Amino acid sequence: MSDKLVKSDAKHKKLPLIKWGGITLGIILLEAIAIGSTFLIVNSNNKGQQTYLTDLSNQISNLSKNVAKLPDLANLISINSQRIADNEGNMKLFFENFNALKDEVGHKKIDILAQQFGNLSHKVEILEELKNNEALALSVALIIKENALYHRSFAHEAEILAVLTQNQSALANDTQFILSIKNDDIPDNAILVSRFNEIIENIQFNNETDTSRNADPNNSQSAMAKSIALIKDTVAGINFDKVVRIKNDNRTTAQITLVNNLIQLVNSYDFNAAVEKIKTSYDFQKINNAELNKWLVDAERKIAFDKAISSIISSELNALRQDFSSSINTQSNHSSIEE
Repeated sequence: MSDKLVKSDAKHKKLPLIKWGGITLGIILLEAIAIGSTFLIVNSNNKGQQTYLTDLSNQISNLSKNVAKLPDLANLISINSQRIADNEGNMKLFFENFNALKDEVGHKKIDILAQQFGNLSHKVEILEELKNNEALALSVALIIKENALYHRSFAHEAEILAVLTQNQSALANDTQFILSIKNDDIPDNAILVSRFNEIIENIQFNNETDTSRNADPNNSQSAMAKSIALIKDTVAGINFDKVVRIKNDNRTTAQITLVNNLIQLVNSYDFNAAVEKIKTSYDFQKINNAELNKWLVDAERKIAFDKAISSIISSELNALRQDFSSSINTQSNHSSIEE
């Protein structure tokens, strides 16, 4: 029994020692944790303060630079002040001139000029709107006329013209004719005049001879032949070929008058009247001259071309005038309503 009591008493004595040892160990751990936390907090605060000090140092450096620029700032302010004063003087001069202009032309003149300028701008806009098929067709027709005048091909332009005027039935025949001769050469006025004068100079009319004299066997030579023979016998040193060509010109007075009339018509570029006179003349109907026939074909092609291209140009110009007049009238009515 005594042993058990001794062991129990020893056990009760060890319990307070263990308890106080644990408490002491806990306190030590808490202090260690507190010291570590304090160290971390202080270290963190030091880093924040270091960043703040760096920013503050940079701001102070910038302020120092700005302070160093203050002497130059005074000069800049002086220069800007001078410029502002100059601009103020220019503005005053501008307003003085403007007021003088208003006094000179009247207070309402400025408004009138502004209105006229507005009307002019509107007309320009109208002209820009007139860039339609009529304007394009007119331009192409003028190009065709110029190419024909200078003997250049107008085949491509003729095809374009046919497309542009396909909705204009009044120009169908003219455009189709232009298209049909797109590969032909249109002779100009000078060429037609030169060729005709050369042809008419050498042309011989088929005048009827005196059949009664030709029937007489004893009269084997005509009066013209006798005259030529007489010239052969009596005149020496004369170019006989030229005499024969001149003497063989057996044109009557009416034929000479006809030829002179034709030459006058052709030289004045009245090819239509000349062609009509040749085709209706009995004297020209009796002869078959290949060069004259070719000239007639070329002259008629020239006449038909000029007529067709002039008709197209005139039609497109009239269409443009009507469109422009309609636009101007619309503008005038609109301006009247606004007033």
